[in-house]
Amino acid sequence: QPTWDAVESQLQILEDAEVVAFPSGMAAITAALVTCLKAGAKVMIPSGGYCVTRLLGRGLLQVYGVEVVQVPTAAMETADFAGFQVIYIETPSNPGLDTVDIAAIAARAKSAGAILICDNTTMTPLLQRPLDLGADLVVAADTKAPAGHSDALFGHVAGRDANLMARIREWRRQSGTVPGPFEAYLVHRGLETLEVRLSRMCASAAVIADRLAAHPKVRGLRYPGRAGDPSYRAVGGQMVNGGFLIGFELAGEAEAEAFLARCPLIEQATSFGGV
Repeated sequence: QPTWDAVESQLQILEDAEVVAFPSGMAAITAALVTCLKAGAKVMIPSGGYCVTRLLGRGLLQVYGVEVVQVPTAAMETADFAGFQVIYIETPSNPGLDTVDIAAIAARAKSAGAILICDNTTMTPLLQRPLDLGADLVVAADTKAPAGHSDALFGHVAGRDANLMARIREWRRQSGTVPGPFEAYLVHRGLETLEVRLSRMCASAAVIADRLAAHPKVRGLRYPGRAGDPSYRAVGGQMVNGGFLIGFELAGEAEAEAFLARCPLIEQATSFGGV
């Protein structure tokens, strides 16, 4: 399909790897996990990661005989990988923004004979390069910053092992999880401005995070770009900067819902990264 080819070519430049496009981030995640696992296998996933990935583990993988072990993101650096076929990480995690050392995890996974899959949605390959750090596969929801206009669902898997990527491509064909040509066009359009949008998004997040930190009603602020944040250690190393996502808590659910309802600058949407 020519439009798939065009957007995959763009993503291949960013990832410096073969790319297979999917109609959503979860379709890409599912393809990677299903391709690398079979009945009797064990997979480690982050307990504080994207909720739908955890639901996939419980609702699909376990049903088909895969043992799914959930471990907090920070604890994965010291977790025992023996007996696991796949280690699946998110760094920074969504929504907690916890990080792990990708290179260290990759080395330990390789010595244990496990495949390392990294969800790089929150960073994009412009801000973090898991394949360069030893990950076997990258999965991402291009619905977010790459598409950038909150009008398309999309995802991709990237990898440098030709045999593994051939299996991913064959899974797409057999399962029918193919992206629509119009959505591919929309992501192609969005990628053309990703670099300038991402730069502004990250700069804005740094300013907003500092202002939130100074506000008396804000608690539990998380922004990896702030010195003192538990994830700050990754910035300047595996992460170019602190990214564009901020997490914080208010006094309770009622206060949080009231803030979201009143603030004219906030859109309540899952497609973070929209203009």
